[in-house]
Amino acid sequence: KLEMPAEPTLSGDESVLTEGGVLGNVGVNSVIPEGVTYTSEKENGIYINSDLYVKGTLNLNTYVFEYSYSGNPNPIGRIIICKGGTLNINDLKNHAIEDVQILNYGGTVTVNCDLTIDPDAEFATTESLDMQDNSLTVSGGKLYVGKNLKCGSITSETGGTLIHVLGAVSTSDNVTIDGDIDMCVEGAMTVRKNNAPSVQISNTANVHIDCKLEVIDEKVNSNEALVNVTDGATLCVSYLVSRRLNVSGGEYGRVTNIYLPNQGVIDVYSLAVGTSTMTQLYGSEGNALVKADEINFDDGSHLWGDVFDTEKLYFNYSNIWCEDSQKPTDTAMHN
Repeated sequence: KLEMPAEPTLSGDESVLTEGGVLGNVGVNSVIPEGVTYTSEKENGIYINSDLYVKGTLNLNTYVFEYSYSGNPNPIGRIIICKGGTLNINDLKNHAIEDVQILNYGGTVTVNCDLTIDPDAEFATTESLDMQDNSLTVSGGKLYVGKNLKCGSITSETGGTLIHVLGAVSTSDNVTIDGDIDMCVEGAMTVRKNNAPSVQISNTANVHIDCKLEVIDEKVNSNEALVNVTDGATLCVSYLVSRRLNVSGGEYGRVTNIYLPNQGVIDVYSLAVGTSTMTQLYGSEGNALVKADEINFDDGSHLWGDVFDTEKLYFNYSNIWCEDSQKPTDTAMHN
């Protein structure tokens, strides 16, 4: 599980940037002191090859990257926002954060544009991260948020990505987690969108949500809110609320898993279940509830006990759509 890096300390040997104005490339350890504002504006970006401590204000109006060269003593540059400092990310010129760490220790960070975190890059903050409706893409990099995260869409489709949010996550667009990715949300996750909101978890992705996962379609009388877990992915969640939940296996026998803790709940209108899947209790003690108006089996090749933990799960449903041979034989835990 991804943790917040230890806070670096100033050595006293840093270059103190006192004039303010336009910030160029950073090749030596430097400090923007309190009361001083710098703005980066170069169209072709600026490189950060050392530590840049922000005690004043830094406005990023271009992208940042680490400039590799032979003998570079700092393989990854760092922007370190100290308590009382401010970082405003206004425009990354449609580029990702590359090979740079942005680390916030009690300062203020605002993101006023779409944000992409590439491999070998890291964005970590002890505070909340409010991106308004801007999109967030984590493509093999690391994202740590010590409080709450608010953004538009969340997309991660590159293996090796690590995401850890200690608070709640709220998005105004879809969430797509696809690939060898670990995402941990210790609060609730709410996806709210007008017309067909979805959470897609696939291709061996591992998503853990300690509290509620809720997908809300703001369109009146819509049944399109969807959670889709497929192709060997794993979702561990305490309480899942959506109109639809689709669970399907993957290629080469990949098993897709849904884990519920003791007293966990799935509450959906439609639950579609395919082969090579298992919805089960997390741990050996307790029970959980699967509540759906209708449960659909995608094909006739699997039995009820093949895809559900029949000893630990209670079921509450109105209709089961499957072959007679697939229907549960023991309904003592069914309402």
